[in-house]
Parts: sequence; C-alpha cells; structure tokens
Amino acid sequence: MKVGRRRALWILLATLIGILAGFLRYQAAVRLPVDKNEGAYLAAAFQYRELMSQGRWKDIPDVHGTMEHPPFIKLLFATDLSVRNPQEPNWGSLLVSQPIPSSDRSAFSGARLISAICGTLQVFIIAS
Repeated sequence: MKVGRRRALWILLATLIGILAGFLRYQAAVRLPVDKNEGAYLAAAFQYRELMSQGRWKDIPDVHGTMEHPPFIKLLFATDLSVRNPQEPNWGSLLVSQPIPSSDRSAFSGARLISAICGTLQVFIIAS
C-alpha cells in the first residue's frame, strides 16, 4: 500500500472516530442528568462571570470552589455565561443523578457543549 493512500485512510479513520466521539458527547450533553462535579464547576463559572463583569480578573484565583482543577475550562464556561446570560440555578435543588430541571437547562447547556467540543477535539488529536 502506498504511503499516500495509507495516510488518507488514517485521516479518514481519525475523522470517523472524531465524528463518533462528537456524536456520543453531544448525546451525553443533552441527555444525561446532573453530574457529581458539574455543580461545583458551574457554580465557580458563575462566580468567575461575576468577577469578570466587574473587571476583577485578579480575584479569580481566589475563587475556592474547585481549586484542585485548572481554571481554563471554567473561564470558558464563564465566557459562555457572560454571552448567553442564563439565570443561575438554585444549587440546593439540584440533585446528582437526577434530571436537570427545565428552568436550569440553559445554565447547563453551554458548559456541556463546551465540554463536548473539548472532549471531541482531544479524541481527534489522539486518533490522528
């Protein structure tokens, strides 16, 4: 088999794997109930959004909700929240493994789609 053809097949396979990963991640984003860590990440993103809107960027490292995790993805979530401006969920009413209340879906949708896109990109990078 020629090198060019082998490379083309490899790219096709990586693309198909990426498409499958994207499809599965999208289905998870729209169908799964509240995840254990989701409340902590999203609550931190709402705090980040508040600080960002006030121009208090230097205070973001002091948000203690999920200090064990890097802030990049939470910054992406906060940026999405700033653009779409959904209402912050009532964190006390959200139960892990229970469906997301319809009133809170818009708060979760952006973060979940960002996670799905980032996860799909990781799969595509590894596959290629």
